[in-house]
Amino acid sequence: MSGLPTTILIVEDDTFKYDRIIACLKNLSERPAVKVARSVQAAVALTNEMRFDFILLDMSLPSHDLLPGGGAGSSLLSGGLEIIMELSFLKRGDCVVVITQYPEVEIEGELVSIANAHTTLRNLFSVNIEAVILYRHESDEWECELLNTLE
Repeated sequence: MSGLPTTILIVEDDTFKYDRIIACLKNLSERPAVKVARSVQAAVALTNEMRFDFILLDMSLPSHDLLPGGGAGSSLLSGGLEIIMELSFLKRGDCVVVITQYPEVEIEGELVSIANAHTTLRNLFSVNIEAVILYRHESDEWECELLNTLE
């Protein structure tokens, strides 16, 4: 991909982490248009509506947004994988950056280290995985890695 992204989908249900990602994006020289999904269902709907330069994807997501009556959808530790599989099924080329708080990602029942997750996801699902980034509240290393990936 050349140039800065103009459209980004952030798939994140943790408000604090989402706020940190938004603050990080403000460091880009050009501000992209940002869409937000807080569940697997919402992310799949948005990816079916439009293409994105980048999809910033958490791996642990609820299945649905808040349900009528205030209940949340069931939590899926591999909810992000559902979105990756949808992108693969649609043969989409959107660049995906996984941003996870876990040092390992569950892929097809196996725990894969962050270091190997990028290659494993690309090979299994034929999706344009640009990076898998370990997010830590107490560190800003992930921000540098994200900005380098986006630029």
